[in-house]
Amino acid sequence: EASCSLVTNGAIAVISPDGSYNIGTQADILGELKIPLISAVATDPHIKHSSRGSLVLMSPGDEFQSNAILDLLQFYHWHEVSLVASDTNYGINGVNFFQQLLTLKRGTEFVIKSITFFNAVGHPDTMGFKNTLKNVKRSLSRVIILNCEGRYGRMVLEQAHELGLLDKSHVWIVTDGITSSPQALSYNGYYPSYYEGLIGIYPDIATKSSSYRVFKDKILAHERNLTAVSLAPHVVLTYDAVQILGAGLEHSAGSLTKQDLKCSSTNSWSSGEKFLLSLLEKKHEGVIGNVTFTRDALRDEAAYKIVNFVNPGLFVDVGRWTSEGGLTMYNDIDSASVQFLGGVTEHPVGVATELQGLHLKLGATENRPFAYKKENCTTNEIQCWEGITPDIIREFASEMNFTYEYVEPPDGEYGYLDRETDKWNGMIGDMLEGKTDMIAMDLSVSFERKTHIDFSVAFMDSGISLVIKGESSKANSFFFLSPFEVMVWLMILAGFMAMSLIQNLFNKLSPYGEYGQRVHAMQTCRCLRCANRRRVKIEQGIKLRDHRNVECMIALAADERRDEMSFYNALFLNAAGFVGHGAESMPKSPSGRLPSFFLFFSKNDNKFLRMRSWYYSSRTSSLVRSTVIVLATSLILQILLTRLLNLM
Repeated sequence: EASCSLVTNGAIAVISPDGSYNIGTQADILGELKIPLISAVATDPHIKHSSRGSLVLMSPGDEFQSNAILDLLQFYHWHEVSLVASDTNYGINGVNFFQQLLTLKRGTEFVIKSITFFNAVGHPDTMGFKNTLKNVKRSLSRVIILNCEGRYGRMVLEQAHELGLLDKSHVWIVTDGITSSPQALSYNGYYPSYYEGLIGIYPDIATKSSSYRVFKDKILAHERNLTAVSLAPHVVLTYDAVQILGAGLEHSAGSLTKQDLKCSSTNSWSSGEKFLLSLLEKKHEGVIGNVTFTRDALRDEAAYKIVNFVNPGLFVDVGRWTSEGGLTMYNDIDSASVQFLGGVTEHPVGVATELQGLHLKLGATENRPFAYKKENCTTNEIQCWEGITPDIIREFASEMNFTYEYVEPPDGEYGYLDRETDKWNGMIGDMLEGKTDMIAMDLSVSFERKTHIDFSVAFMDSGISLVIKGESSKANSFFFLSPFEVMVWLMILAGFMAMSLIQNLFNKLSPYGEYGQRVHAMQTCRCLRCANRRRVKIEQGIKLRDHRNVECMIALAADERRDEMSFYNALFLNAAGFVGHGAESMPKSPSGRLPSFFLFFSKNDNKFLRMRSWYYSSRTSSLVRSTVIVLATSLILQILLTRLLNLM
């Protein structure tokens, strides 16, 4: 009705102080008539479309403020945040732009722990926000963005303080809806101490410019009840809107036709588009600084101050953000210019580092021995639960000073993803829907689950084993004989016996053996003749190989070494060699060593001993052939050596 009244009275342009919600209705009426509408405070760029072409937005869009907040979060490395906003256009638009920027520009660098809207209906003093803030507290978020109008900020912060959300471990960032009217935070001029440390985003007004000083002096001279703090951005923007409109009228003087329309008119003002272009094309130097517009009648640049609430009723500058240069924090070398909640100057880490004072909802379901209820206990009280995980949680709660309760999923499942509905069921579904804070069960880690939820350090490692039916349930004491068949083992044993016997015989028969050399001496040389021969050679000065040894070989025939290669010792030698070990007694004669040499290569190279031929009985013939070859070769060598010795 107000818009139509202005049209009927011949208005050729309208300046409105209303926000984004009301300005849309006004733009629908005036846009059809081509009458320019200048909004001083509306920040939603989505209200602009083809039917609202005559709408001019003086304030920067919400996307600029969202960018400034993101750069501030990145500067302090705060990557987990919660959003609290009013359900008005201002609150909803701010959250939407923030989410869009996270998706389009920042990817997965930031995580939104919770988004909560409160119903902005009624007087703020009678509204309750604790249920909304409890969701934030359960999210364990330490960085909270409050995006609402100034009149709601005082009660939201008061009830947040009562819930312990304004201590030194938390960070609160408030948007320009609150920083533009800090007087709305006061209690009849009193500002609680828990405000100190709030960080805010404030539209940058060129307070150091000559235009601003002239404007301020004029205002304060006429309105003695106002202070410099009372010159909120919307006041300055409204003043600049009037100046821009005046400059447009001056530029279009004499070329504008009379506007004699009504809201019910089907035609539009003929000079409307021309007058709108005169407002947009010129660069205006206002109190807020240089003002330029895009062809869509939107601000093409923006600047914000980063402010810090440190003194009662006063936000001080600690940084600046511009759409062209980004974020600049003053004294950013040591961040000494910023005071955070609780009076600390070192910026918080931005994530929960303790659970003290919190109440957690834990997902659980019965599965012995990890968690189960006592007999005759039908409730979900913590006293009813027993098992490994309830014991662990009980110890955690005692050490970290938090309370908890158990929540069972209706379907009793751990949780799997339904491919058709793309939803999780069980305990995982409850946690993703916010019904529980965490799961206190033996939940197995899988790739699919890890893409949706986080896991703690495992308290138990388990694996999957493959079990097959054995050949026999009875214990086999002779399992070590299984690699070969019985016939193979018998042939190996027979080979050992035969080889040991041959080595024993060769030791006795060979003139080069410990025993054979003594027998040979007895058969080929008399002791007296041998002794006389050595004596004569010594007297004649003939050098003997060992002139000290003049004893007859027959005298050594009773020496212990004559049976050094007995059958027992030969058997031990062959058995030790088969398993890769040596023995003290070794054959002395070449004919005695030759069987051991052939046995070694037969053991290592013969196919019947290879693992891949364990069960081939035909391999026994190889052992027989090898044994026969060794025996024949050794006999021939023995005959040749004995014959050669007799010739000497």
